[in-house]
This record gives sequence, C-alpha cells and structure tokens, in this order.
Amino acid sequence: MNLKMTVRHGNTNETATAKGATVHEAIAALKAQQRLGGYVIDNTRPAFIAFVSALETSGRAQHGWGDYEIVKEDAPAHTPEPWEVWRFENPNDDVSIGAKSGGVSVCEITMRDGGGRANANTIQRGNYNAARIVACVNACAGMHDPAAEIKALRDALETTKRWIETVPRDKGAPHEEKRQGAWEAARAALEVQP
Repeated sequence: MNLKMTVRHGNTNETATAKGATVHEAIAALKAQQRLGGYVIDNTRPAFIAFVSALETSGRAQHGWGDYEIVKEDAPAHTPEPWEVWRFENPNDDVSIGAKSGGVSVCEITMRDGGGRANANTIQRGNYNAARIVACVNACAGMHDPAAEIKALRDALETTKRWIETVPRDKGAPHEEKRQGAWEAARAALEVQP
C-alpha cells in the first residue's frame, strides 16, 4: 500500500509518500523520512487508534499537520483479451497461450508428465487445460476483480432463483399462461452449473 502525506504548516506545503504492508508500516516509513518525518503523528497518543481506523475505513484522514491518503497502486496490466491457444506442428510439443492481437505469448502449457515424457493422457490434459485457461480469461474480459464479481453474480443468481420459486401465481388471471412461460424460461436460463 502507498500512503501519501501532505503537510501544510507555515511555509511548508509538501507531499511525501511511503510504502508499507499495513497502515502502521507506511506511517513508520513516512516518519523515517528526513524531509517531513517530524510532522508524522506520534503513535503513542489515544487519537492514533481513531486516526488509523478512519484511514483504513475511508482511505483518508487528517491528523496534526498532515492530511493522509491511501493511494491505490495500479495492478500491473495483464495481456489484453482475447487470448487463444497456439498449437505447434508436432502434437507432442507444448501448447502456447497468446493474445490474438499483437501476437504476444502469455504462457506455455506442458504436455509432459513428471518424468518429462509426453503421452496421450498428458497431451489431452494439456490441451484441455489450455482451452480452459483461455475460456476463463476471455469470459472475464473487462472485470477488474473476476473472483469478487463472479461471487456477486452467483449470489445474485441464487437470490433470483429463490425469488422465482416463491412468487405466487394467479392461475385465473389474464395472461397467466404467458407469464408462466416467461417464468419457465427464466428458471431454465438460471440453471447454470457453478
């Protein structure tokens, strides 16, 4: 995590940044800096606990002469989608995964067992693994945090399925047959296997 501290006191109007695995480590790193280290708060005061809590919760806090802000680091960009499987002329060779545009190789999938030998089983498994990796990456295109987004989608799917099953039906109402058909179509569409 990067922690940025801006000090505006008297003639001082400067900014310093420091890295740390936790807020406490980043504050200690700021304190160690000669230029603005003297402005960093004293962590023995009771107000320090409230300050750290506010900083961790909202990403910003003010204490003493400093305004503090957690600056999110941009994750390194991965190779843009779509990806594809590249096969070589010899079917016993490893399979490579690469980007369709730009021809950038992303990784290789080995087709060999622990002893370095290729056989029908390892070749088939390697091809399946490569196809699965490519399918997953391409399906997650545009997602910032695929694991969190997929979990949220699965939760929404379960909630929707429960809701559809519990909605009362009015068999005598006009258009109930069409509505029933829509419910059946929705129910069938939601039968996605995790």
